[in-house]
Amino acid sequence: MKTWSRLSWNWKNLKSSGRRIDHSFSQMQVRWLEAGSDLNPSTRPPHSGAPANTGIKSCMGRPALACCAVGDTLNSPDSIDRTIICPASEHYPRYNNGSVVTLDDGSLLLVYQCWYTSGSGDASPSRVEGKLSSDGGRTWGTEFIIKESYEPELYLGGGRRIGSPSLLKLESGQMLLFHDVMNSERDHRNFLSRSSDDGLTWSQSVPIIGRVGYYVINNDRVILLSSGRILAPVADHGGPFDQRGVSFGLYSDDEGRTWTRGSGQVVVNGDAGAQEPGVVELRDGRVLMFIRTSLGRPHKCYSEDGGDTWSSPEPMSVWSPTSPQAIRRIPSTGDLLMAWNNTSGGLRSPLTLAVSSNEGRTWGHMLDIETEQGHTYSYPSILFQNDEALLTYYDHDSTAQAKDAVSKSPQGTGWAGLVSLKLAIVPLARIYSA
Repeated sequence: MKTWSRLSWNWKNLKSSGRRIDHSFSQMQVRWLEAGSDLNPSTRPPHSGAPANTGIKSCMGRPALACCAVGDTLNSPDSIDRTIICPASEHYPRYNNGSVVTLDDGSLLLVYQCWYTSGSGDASPSRVEGKLSSDGGRTWGTEFIIKESYEPELYLGGGRRIGSPSLLKLESGQMLLFHDVMNSERDHRNFLSRSSDDGLTWSQSVPIIGRVGYYVINNDRVILLSSGRILAPVADHGGPFDQRGVSFGLYSDDEGRTWTRGSGQVVVNGDAGAQEPGVVELRDGRVLMFIRTSLGRPHKCYSEDGGDTWSSPEPMSVWSPTSPQAIRRIPSTGDLLMAWNNTSGGLRSPLTLAVSSNEGRTWGHMLDIETEQGHTYSYPSILFQNDEALLTYYDHDSTAQAKDAVSKSPQGTGWAGLVSLKLAIVPLARIYSA
């Protein structure tokens, strides 16, 4: 079933900074107001697939000024609700890297990476977009742009790839948005923007790593420790890009205003090294780092000093191809929940959930939530709401029909097929019954 929400636009040039989202959830209306810049549709750079006179992309074949698809809800007998939040198309071939937070009014803010020029390669132009939900993720409003390359502070010598967002809410009420900017294979760095009004407006982005290099922070990766420290797990790929990553902790003790690179680093053998790390705080105060490798198993290591130094890495007890994992603590039970590709083969399928009641030493209650042939799934995020786990992840459709849609575009470079952003709402009871 497709659900449509009305989109209204205010083209006035507001004299303030940042972008503002004015939302009335009783009517499921979303208004995107861009402040401090000219929003006359005839002057904005056009986007592929959009009506020629708007510069705003169309949705599911309908003009964006009239409506926007918020997803195909695929209810199945296994009690898992699956929603295609951002359906890929010929002109928007790839969506990925979601992160979701709960706003003060109980609604959800989703941010994600959108490739918008028919190219879907990792270095193809992309931006950070957002959507809102007022019903726990069952339906979503229209998209709005949060960070793109038209912003001077992000255009540092050709940088057009902006993505891998992570949202983090602080106890002070501020919200932080982390994202990357890729200028070249020598310059791929991470930036931070902050909001003091629950995501309505965002500050200018500032780099959190000053030194030029190729640094990777995955989507939905930055966490807040019980001490108040912000910890970002980073993979250093040198510069120019080297496939073999070396992981480390980057931390801030002043709400993200200054940053310190940890003195320790994590090295793993294999072609990929230690890629795309993630972190979760354990009950005893240590931090567990989990790491993507090319060795058939993800690896893990521990920090006893808040991410400054790390123990020697060791294999985890599960199989995995060269793909990332996501691990979060379930608030109601205290157990850890992991989302990853539970296979020893090269494909990123199935997408599986598992629970650990012993702080990540072993995993049980394994539940495959995506298994469709011709599709792969990865780069998950996890948010808990009431008695449910909400997961975003990409759904890469590599069937012949999807490949044909991409090949029709003269700019179509990158992934073979279409990559949509999907959400699964999984009852915790369903996971524990597996």
